[in-house]
Amino acid sequence: MRFGKAHAIACETAGAVTDEKPTRQVSPFESGLAAHQAGLLEAAAAHYMRAVSDGDHVADALNNLASLAVARGRNDEAAAFLDRALTIFPRSTFLLRNRANAALALGRPEDALRILTDALAIDPGDADLAFQAGNTALQLGKGDEAHGYFARAATLRPGHFDAQLNLGGTHFLAGRLDAAQTCFERALAIDPAARSAIENLATIKIEMGRAARRAGDAVAAETAFRAALAAHPDSFDAKFELANLLTEAGYSEHGAVLYEEALRLRPDHADLHSNLGHAYCQLRRYDAAVAHCRRAIELGPQREEPHINLGAALHGVGDTDAALRSFDVALKINPRSAAAHTSKGNALFALGRFDEAATCNENAIDADPEYALAHVNLGVIRMLRGDYEGGWPEYDWRWRTLRLQRKVGVGALRPRPPANLRDAAARSVLVTCEQGLGDSIQFVRYIRDLAATGARVTLLVQKALVSLFEQIEGVELLTAELANAERFDYVVSIFDLGRMFWKGIDAVPARDGYLRADPVFVAKWSRILGPKIRPRVGLVWSGSTDHPDDANRSHRLATLTTVLSDGIDYISLQKEVREVDRAFLGQALNIRDFAAKIDDFADTAALCELVDLVVTVDTSVAHLAGALGRPARLILPIVPDWRWSMTGETTHWYGSVRLLRQTRHRDWRDVYDRIAALLSAVARGAPIDQFTIPNG
Repeated sequence: MRFGKAHAIACETAGAVTDEKPTRQVSPFESGLAAHQAGLLEAAAAHYMRAVSDGDHVADALNNLASLAVARGRNDEAAAFLDRALTIFPRSTFLLRNRANAALALGRPEDALRILTDALAIDPGDADLAFQAGNTALQLGKGDEAHGYFARAATLRPGHFDAQLNLGGTHFLAGRLDAAQTCFERALAIDPAARSAIENLATIKIEMGRAARRAGDAVAAETAFRAALAAHPDSFDAKFELANLLTEAGYSEHGAVLYEEALRLRPDHADLHSNLGHAYCQLRRYDAAVAHCRRAIELGPQREEPHINLGAALHGVGDTDAALRSFDVALKINPRSAAAHTSKGNALFALGRFDEAATCNENAIDADPEYALAHVNLGVIRMLRGDYEGGWPEYDWRWRTLRLQRKVGVGALRPRPPANLRDAAARSVLVTCEQGLGDSIQFVRYIRDLAATGARVTLLVQKALVSLFEQIEGVELLTAELANAERFDYVVSIFDLGRMFWKGIDAVPARDGYLRADPVFVAKWSRILGPKIRPRVGLVWSGSTDHPDDANRSHRLATLTTVLSDGIDYISLQKEVREVDRAFLGQALNIRDFAAKIDDFADTAALCELVDLVVTVDTSVAHLAGALGRPARLILPIVPDWRWSMTGETTHWYGSVRLLRQTRHRDWRDVYDRIAALLSAVARGAPIDQFTIPNG
């Protein structure tokens, strides 16, 4: 925070400012003044001393002698001269101001403030005196008193730039950010080019953003940080804070750009290198992430954050042992670092060492009971191992993570569930879809249970699912857009319906299917596909690149085609095709690509209905096939998403889905062998529901 300049600690030189009458000829005082202005200080002092002796402008001569004394560093002499002058003109605010400056030069701000208070009692309307008193009170740490003086100066002279600036500063120090912003805006209106006001206004916005972030309002925080950047485009803090927010919220690409801009302003900022390394890690640019984290460690080896981020980057490149060592270094620096415990737990989780991973997250919670990510991770571990009753409450902490805060904000879309299901009867309930498309498909089965309580249900769903979900019974209104969410009695996430109506893993409703393909769409796609002369198999080989585990769940089309048997019509169910796969797909004569014609999930559902089998990685199409009751084989990495558990080839969620589990890290050969055997049997006409290839 920058404050306006105070008066220099020096005495102002006086001409004939007192009421003394001038002489008719050149007087000693006038000779002293001429010498003073010419820079002949010794001669000036001699003339002033003679003026005092002769009674010529004595008070003015004493004031100017004080000015010369200050210039020579003789502050005690200056104070003595001014005290003599004040015996002649005790109510001269000019002399009092200079005497206050002399007191400041002597390191006596208490005396200076007392003198300025006396001067203001003589001339209450002097804005400069009030401003100087404010600066002196601020120097003494008397913020409230300084605020009063600055407010007085700004009232007396609204165009006083420094008064407005410093008034805003005292509001800021007292935590009154809105009032401070108003003052800085007034200062900018006085001088639009004033860098101090521009920087202070940016600082206010940054602090507003930090406060909003602490309150869990990521949207307001982002708005404030962007306003800070708009006010001061070269603000390091604004770039850094906004980058932190965006990266933690999952928008690492945007965060990295801001970090890079900030790096040009402060190339040796340790935290900046560390956080840029984290952003690069999220973007899977692991080599760059490692380099920046190592640079951060060089700049600040005793900070745990760079070691944590380095561990995450090393884990990304597959060097798990080095990653775990890096996390241990962080924990040696700070044994109670919740972030270090959680990051170590993530690495152990990826290795399938779930007991150790759970312990790490429990240690993080012990260190910081409010650390949301550790709770979420613990919930995932428990649900993956089949402990849904213990997992649901921990997973609820996701609402406190920045990623979800930025997505739904802190407004009407935040959960407001009924205390018990009886409360929902005859009440309006908004069901939101805060997670992925697959989650929405998986948990929409519980809408009927909610409607059965008597609730009036509105389902706010992703646009791509609207046509598919039109068949859902018990929904009063289905929409992808909503203007006013405040009007609903309750708001619940579709994901949380699973917890609300949970009766145990063996009692999951509608395992054999609860959605159906629209006959109109089925007829349309039947015409497009043409007559069926061979078995049809739908293929999905990759999901969204934004998924945190995409590297483990998605495959290259070129690799998958090595196990595709002849004698089958393969139908691509991919809506989005990556560039690396597009050229190969165009050359694959045995795969029909309809990406350009698939508008939403009503189209995909119709295609699922028209194929004999769906072979898919863990994407929304796997959920769709299961919800339709269509035969599907789901390709899973060795550590799958929590809903698929860790063992078995069947799932409690979908009766028609069989699981093809990876058995060795980074090795898909056994899974591909099973897919090849499966497709060979399909090509021979074997009944799909009866044909299984055991895992392992």
